Amino acid sequence: GDVHFIATEFVDGETLRRRLDGSQLVFAEVVEIGMQIGSALAAAHDAGIVHRDVKPENVMLRPDGYVKVLDFGLAKLTGSGFAGADTDGLTRTVMETHPGVVLGTFAYMSPEQALGQHIDGKSDLFSFGAVFYEMLTGSRAFQADSALATLMAVLRDSPRPIRSLNPSIPASIEAVVNRCLEKDVAKRYQHASEIVRDLRKAAKASSNTIGLPRQGLTQ
Repeated sequence: GDVHFIATEFVDGETLRRRLDGSQLVFAEVVEIGMQIGSALAAAHDAGIVHRDVKPENVMLRPDGYVKVLDFGLAKLTGSGFAGADTDGLTRTVMETHPGVVLGTFAYMSPEQALGQHIDGKSDLFSFGAVFYEMLTGSRAFQADSALATLMAVLRDSPRPIRSLNPSIPASIEAVVNRCLEKDVAKRYQHASEIVRDLRKAAKASSNTIGLPRQGLTQ
């Protein structure tokens, strides 16, 4: 009738952040979660949506193993995937920010996002790399004593090599993360589906019982 309401999906489970603080992750799960996040980002980017806030708090793990990427509150429409829609108008009035305005979470945002520059799906891939790095090492790729220092680390620093923190992580997995975290957009993965492809190849060649150096994680 004349009753206005909003319907939202209920996702049962727990956030990746809560799981990282718990004691249930193993290496095989980390790779599987990574592939599912990559697949979700591929679908979003193909639909013309850049998430702009990929982080463990915005990833939900269902009890059946299905992974959901949530909270598109900072998302940006890029135009593709919205045939017939006034995407420029939608972006200006609903989701876009002015040049130089920084939205997102500093520890996970790409350098171009941190600078308030134009971004596309490859920015989310940098954020994915930061999330995957944390899943593998138990440490954030970029973290400092203040928000500003963290932002500067994103812009100028390289994270500690994954295999220096855990030599048992396969070099092929480390290579995927390193490519995601390239500060030069041209050297980064160009589409999330490429990440899923490389993770699948690396997983087939790796042991599922690799230890993860984080208190609470199991082998």
